[in-house]
Amino acid sequence: MASVSRAVVRGHWTLALVVSAVDRPSGPRQHHRMHDADRLDIVGAEIEPGESTWSRPRLALAVALTTFGYWAGARLGLALTPGPQPVASLWPPNAILTASLLLVPVRYWWIILLGALPAHLAVELAGGVPLRMVLSWFVSNAFEAALGAGLVRRFRGPTSRIDTVRALGVFVLSATLFATFASSFLDAAFVALNHWGQSEYWPVWRVRFFSNVLSTQTIVPVILAFDADVWRAIRTAPVRRYVEAVVLALAMLIVCGATFGAPADWPNVGPALLYAPVPLLLWAAVRFGVSGVSLSLLTVTVAAIWGVVRGHGPFTTLAPSQNALSVQLFLFLTAVPLLMLATVIQERRRAEEVAHLGERLLSLTIGAASIGVWSFDIEPGQPLSDGPVETLLTPPPAYASRAFTDWMQRMHPDDRAQVEEHFGMAGSPDAPRDEHGASPIRESIVRVRHMDDTIHWVLIRGTVLRRPDGSPFRATGVTIDITERRRVSMVLKESDERMELAAASAKVGFWSLELGTDVLWLSKHCYALLGTEERTAKAREAVEALIRATASREDAGDERGTLHGLTMQEFELPIVGGDGSERWIAASARRVRGSDGRTARIIGVIRDITEQRRAEREVRQRQHELTHLSRVSLVGELAAAIVHEVGQPIGAVKLNAQAAERLLERDSASQEMLLEIVREIQRDNQRAWVEIRQLRDLVRRAETERERLDMRQVVREALVIARRELTDDGIEVGLVVTDDVPPILGNKAQLQQVLLNLILNARDAMTDMPPPLRHLSVTVERGEGHTAHVALADVGSGIASDNVDEMFQPFVTSKRHGLGLGLAISRSIVVEHGGALRAEKGSVGAILHLTLPSMEAH
Repeated sequence: MASVSRAVVRGHWTLALVVSAVDRPSGPRQHHRMHDADRLDIVGAEIEPGESTWSRPRLALAVALTTFGYWAGARLGLALTPGPQPVASLWPPNAILTASLLLVPVRYWWIILLGALPAHLAVELAGGVPLRMVLSWFVSNAFEAALGAGLVRRFRGPTSRIDTVRALGVFVLSATLFATFASSFLDAAFVALNHWGQSEYWPVWRVRFFSNVLSTQTIVPVILAFDADVWRAIRTAPVRRYVEAVVLALAMLIVCGATFGAPADWPNVGPALLYAPVPLLLWAAVRFGVSGVSLSLLTVTVAAIWGVVRGHGPFTTLAPSQNALSVQLFLFLTAVPLLMLATVIQERRRAEEVAHLGERLLSLTIGAASIGVWSFDIEPGQPLSDGPVETLLTPPPAYASRAFTDWMQRMHPDDRAQVEEHFGMAGSPDAPRDEHGASPIRESIVRVRHMDDTIHWVLIRGTVLRRPDGSPFRATGVTIDITERRRVSMVLKESDERMELAAASAKVGFWSLELGTDVLWLSKHCYALLGTEERTAKAREAVEALIRATASREDAGDERGTLHGLTMQEFELPIVGGDGSERWIAASARRVRGSDGRTARIIGVIRDITEQRRAEREVRQRQHELTHLSRVSLVGELAAAIVHEVGQPIGAVKLNAQAAERLLERDSASQEMLLEIVREIQRDNQRAWVEIRQLRDLVRRAETERERLDMRQVVREALVIARRELTDDGIEVGLVVTDDVPPILGNKAQLQQVLLNLILNARDAMTDMPPPLRHLSVTVERGEGHTAHVALADVGSGIASDNVDEMFQPFVTSKRHGLGLGLAISRSIVVEHGGALRAEKGSVGAILHLTLPSMEAH
């Protein structure tokens, strides 16, 4: 029988160790993400694991331990059952099953119950109990465990600890009393229906109720108490703690053996012996908490029941059933107050530890924030303060009385009067009161001479405490050293002022928009540039318009994309100021992203570019005028050729008119002859008109008009204009034109100016060459992509400089009487058309390449 008892106790310890430890994660796992230097011992906090942490091996282990514990508890229960009655005086299986359900998630309860069934069948059938009675008892046992665990979870939550007064109350009322009370009716009914034993219904109900009340109250707290935190505390306990626990255990075994193991016929065996374990139980409750007193109560319970069964101890004077009831009531009434005492002591310890932790945190906070706490009794005026206040306000050695008035000696004289006035106002009878009846002291910022003779800025806050009759008796408060904060504030203020000054000088404004809080900030000059007043709806509308304007094309039309897109670009737009004048601003913005990758803030800059735009317009106007003057100069250079080209048709018209006049004077002109002369005059007139129109198109100022042009025709007309110059210099022109040249969009006069510049430059380059060798090759073809390409190759002196692009710079020329503006102006015209003008050295002479985009490319 003793071996059965040891096995049962060992099963309880094993179940408490493994199932409880598995149910709660250990401390290091809970705080493994915290750095050792930053980790604080958080007392009283409990983190319940999620049900997802229950793996299959863990669940299988819980089932195995429950099965073993149920089997061992059933063996013990049968051993503690008096022969004549069918119900045990102490039935541990129900308590073990209840503890298991409290430790296991609800969705696995059916597995735990099924796991306990084989153990129940093995023990009961081996004892000769009929199968029907065995199954009935398992139903009542499972009902009690499920009902008790369910009620505890309902009113306590998923936590299984019994470490507070409320948790103990919920456990005693729900699991110990109500669940046992309800299930005892079912159990007694099963005994009566199966005609098992010799007892009637109510005696069976009574014995079963008190037996299970005692089992639940003594066994379940032991299993629930020994969780991972308790085992960790045991492992880290000092040696003297182990010595104390061993002494308590030995004393408990000796006292229990002497109290409940003594034969009934021994002298001095009486009710007085029942008080012998009480001091040891109080020792366990005070020193070892819920876990210690639970284990001690379990030891006393097993010893007492064992003594009753064997007829030993003080509970042997009455009938067996009355002896069992007496010991059950004694043990239950002893267990509840002791557990209550242990939980109250444990709660107080946690509260003290939390208060100590709060004090540590408050001390750290006060130290980090340079806060000092002070107080003084108004009547004697003796101050009490901590370190920071002592450092700031300790008076000089000459003021050794340390009265409150001496504190003032370190304050600046200009600030001292203000502080005294505020303290006097708060202490006056008619001072305002708060909800607690105290009078707040107005906040003061004073200058204090530190012990190292430096000046510190100190913020003083306090309140005057009053008695129930309204008279003041104490002032208390804090001092905050704001020297660094004030210095930083001054630096930031100066920085803001410098930034505003620089922004105003550079005509730049800054703004930012917090997307999470929708807070908009604009600098003062930004309001001025936008022509809006500060913090108005118009200012927000202006910034939102800037955001939409500066959003990239990928974000266009998508409000979410506008705020959370990838890129933003600079944008120029006109605005109307408050005075009605139009200004141009350049706006740009950048997104600041948070840790999640989404835009948290948008910051932007706007610049006033009105003067820049005006200067650019003036530059363009001057450039157009320079281009026009260059073209007029080019016409002057071609004046002889133009006179020749126009003079030929005009001279022919004159000769034909004179011939017609002579024929008419002789009356010998036939109608056919006169008609032919008129036709010749019309043809020559048309030739002159074409030459004059080309000259007009070349010289006119309509430089912004662009039209569809055929580069082949433009090149031919340019060659016609320069034909006389080329012919007089003996230059042979070779023109090669392909049929796939795409049309372009351009200004005809400007492009003819470019071609004539290139043609005349080629002519000048071949001046030193013998006339038979002078040759100009012109090729018009389709270029790469959608472009029209014109190449002019001469056989002149070539390009003198190694840097080919240098010839397109203004005022760079190899001519003795040239200004060096022709090629520079020509390149600017080509660039405005979206094309390119470049040069390269040929085998003989130079090659100029003119490339213009086709209309398809626009």
